[in-house]
Amino acid sequence: QQPQANAQTPADQMIATNFTVEAVDPVNFADLGENEDVPVNIFKPSLTTQGQQADTVEYKVILGNSSSEVEVTAEGQIPASELRSAIEAEFGKAPYERELAAKVVAYTKFGSIVSRESASVTVVATLSAPEIEEAYYYIGTANGWAKEPVYKFTRKDESVSVFDDPVFTCTVPASYDAETGDRVDEWFKIATASAYALDNVWDGKILGAATNGDESLEANLVTDDPQAFMQPATDGALMYEITLNMMEYTITIKPISFPEWIFVPGNAQGWDPTTAPALHSASLDGKYVGLASLDGGFKFTKERAWGAEYNKNNFTEFPEGFAAAESADDSNIMCSVPGVYYLSLDIPAGVFAATLINGFGLI
Repeated sequence: QQPQANAQTPADQMIATNFTVEAVDPVNFADLGENEDVPVNIFKPSLTTQGQQADTVEYKVILGNSSSEVEVTAEGQIPASELRSAIEAEFGKAPYERELAAKVVAYTKFGSIVSRESASVTVVATLSAPEIEEAYYYIGTANGWAKEPVYKFTRKDESVSVFDDPVFTCTVPASYDAETGDRVDEWFKIATASAYALDNVWDGKILGAATNGDESLEANLVTDDPQAFMQPATDGALMYEITLNMMEYTITIKPISFPEWIFVPGNAQGWDPTTAPALHSASLDGKYVGLASLDGGFKFTKERAWGAEYNKNNFTEFPEGFAAAESADDSNIMCSVPGVYYLSLDIPAGVFAATLINGFGLI
């Protein structure tokens, strides 16, 4: 019996595809305005078939080091937002011209048969971003509307581009009247690094509020006729944490009522605030840590003087070996086991921890 066989398909009926892609003009995101949902051309596809008309043709692209396929139109277009995400993942947010490697895949369907072919292309694009300088400076009531004392905004990671870390923060003390000692309103603007480098800072680029005296804790920054922000003395703040997001051109102001340092006068050192151990709040959030020698009663003062303080009435819980003084007339906190303690206070929560130090190691 002869084996079953099929006649060879004539050459003019064989299915074949030829797929190529061409580079197109660079994409400039500055030309897109604020609408990044618009499609952008990233390549020009060309696909021809021989022997049979394709039922469907689909294009997908893999951008950069991604493993995900992005759908592409027949014209070689993808949403601008997809391209931005790929560039930011590969290079960051800086607005420089980038060359992004792309792999384009064509899926051509002939009945139940699907042909898959790929080709490579380089996508050239430039992201858009606002102007961001390397540094910013507070100019206002706290430094007499002058360049000194210097209040410079810093970033968490100065080693990366300002476009990848555009958040700048500065902590400024609240202002007081030199004669009366009373709190005064805090007025200020923001000077760019280029302006700060000039002899007259006001000759340079200044950032401020749209309306003079804006008391908002969150607002937009403007460069056209910038006015002063203002925080009223009645807020009782001891200092202000000011945060700039220069990618968004926004400002956030956080009034801080907790001092950076508090002190621990008590029975162990003669109740003298001027020589009392100090506890520090690195984030100015009312959470303090430090070492103190304790024996019996003690308090926490906000300055190296008697006056404003934290005492037994500021805490709802006490660690083992500590308690509030029993007398209603006595606001002290009592320590029953004398020694050196590592203290960790959370004033907003009304609790603190205390660890007795039995020895120190010196390396």
